[in-house]
Amino acid sequence: MNNTDTKIELSNYWDDFQIRVNETIDCLGKGCLPSLQRLTVHLTKACNFRCTYCNGSLSEGTMKEATAQKIVDEFSGMGGSIIHFTGGEPTIVSYFEDICAYAKSKGLQVSSNTNAFKRVDVTNIGEVSH
Repeated sequence: MNNTDTKIELSNYWDDFQIRVNETIDCLGKGCLPSLQRLTVHLTKACNFRCTYCNGSLSEGTMKEATAQKIVDEFSGMGGSIIHFTGGEPTIVSYFEDICAYAKSKGLQVSSNTNAFKRVDVTNIGEVSH
């Protein structure tokens, strides 16, 4: 099988997911570890909705802000480029806007998903999905 046979064709994703997958396949094929480009951080298990199809609203637990900052520091120090904050519902975390601004100040591209019920400042978030 030649190298082009191992390429995976995926739908276009906002952070060039297809390119990342193919770079990972190429790197692993050469016996090296790929660089970590994107990181998803679950800030909380809690949610402000009680959707019948989801058991997330029954969960508790929110990451401490110092832990989230340490993750941002280490990821940016590793050369990461995109950090995605999620949950549960990340906007109910008291430091959500601060951690987004902090990550952006470290040179990271910030994204998040939300149920869009709570109004938040999205100045420091490049991509928001709901």
